[in-house]
Amino acid sequence: MGTFLNPIHFSTQLATLTGLASGNLNTDNLPDLVVTASNGASAFFNASTPGNFNIVFGQLLTSVPSTAVAVGNLDADAHPDIAVTSKSGGGQVLVFQNTGSGFFSTPSTFAAGSNPVAIALGDTDGDGKLDILVANGNARDPFPYC
Repeated sequence: MGTFLNPIHFSTQLATLTGLASGNLNTDNLPDLVVTASNGASAFFNASTPGNFNIVFGQLLTSVPSTAVAVGNLDADAHPDIAVTSKSGGGQVLVFQNTGSGFFSTPSTFAAGSNPVAIALGDTDGDGKLDILVANGNARDPFPYC
């Protein structure tokens, strides 16, 4: 394994952080970030140049308390979308579709049980489309969306 430089801190303007995911949100071939927190979720764009780390605010996705996040192309349009879990509304998944420029739609919401604590994306049923899997802290079984 190589070596790492000292950590570089940047402000998210969010409260207690709960999740982090990375993906090329705005098609510039740089890994962007999505951060979830006790007071919402936001997307940040990577504006770095060689030797200069720079993250800039992109979009406040929601002010709903959020617990976890995953990034992947959920609607087969070649643009990565964002799935966020929240304990609000009885427990839900909020899916934000990428508009193609790195900005995101108003979310579609799906029930996720009362205590969603983790989320993952993968083609679990073999149909060539990403599915959403949610771990619920009050249950022994994951909550799949296929």
